[in-house]
Amino acid sequence: DGGSIFFFFLTGTVPIPVTISSDAPAQGNGGLISINTATATLNSQAAVSASALTNGEAGQVRINTTTAMTLTAATNISATRSGISTPSTQDNISLNSQGTLAIKGTSVLNASAIGAQPGAGGHISATANGITIQGQSNSLRADGMGSGEAGRIVLQDSSSSTTPLVIGSTTGTPITLSAAGGTNKGKGGELRIETSARPLRIANATAMLVTAGTDGDGGSIFLKSFGMELGQNNTFKVDGNGSGHGGFLHIDDNSTNTTPLTLGNAANN
Repeated sequence: DGGSIFFFFLTGTVPIPVTISSDAPAQGNGGLISINTATATLNSQAAVSASALTNGEAGQVRINTTTAMTLTAATNISATRSGISTPSTQDNISLNSQGTLAIKGTSVLNASAIGAQPGAGGHISATANGITIQGQSNSLRADGMGSGEAGRIVLQDSSSSTTPLVIGSTTGTPITLSAAGGTNKGKGGELRIETSARPLRIANATAMLVTAGTDGDGGSIFLKSFGMELGQNNTFKVDGNGSGHGGFLHIDDNSTNTTPLTLGNAANN
């Protein structure tokens, strides 16, 4: 199995431009990587991995900050599973900030199943007092493999701000959030985005996919906020496949104002 790596910094900014890994290259489980600091910046080409590469359970990557967390450029965080058919019981990638969390550039968070064997996707969670996901071809993935069902991606914004939480970009290529089932009867997973007070704006051809493989059931997408704007050319797919059932798309706008839910506002895309 992979081992454990802990970083504790009481103050200051921790730039992470290097590779940190606790992988299990053969038969075994990924390890644990835990980073705790005031401010963390994962710079260009930073790679953090706690994966099972051959046949085993993914490990855990936990990054906790008290002020701010920023993923820039080509940051890659990976906690992939291999050959494990049962759903994950833990958050394989966990980002928690008491302040802000910004996912930028071409950052990738991957908790998918990998390899030749059927496997279920893992779990990704991000909680912060202000989340931004804007870049060029960002992706968050918790896909299944073969007959494996997909995992779960949960984003929770606790900010009291009325400034919109924007997912997507007015420039660059689309952003993808995917919890798709494996190609052989794999069940779609779950995407959940919730805010405590902020409006939610989904912009610029963002794709949210919880589709199923052959003869599999579609998954679920939950969007909950205080005001919502879904722009042009976005894709929300909860499709079943073959004999499988379709999934579930739930949009919950808790705003008390009289502004209507907007679908397809070209001004923000």
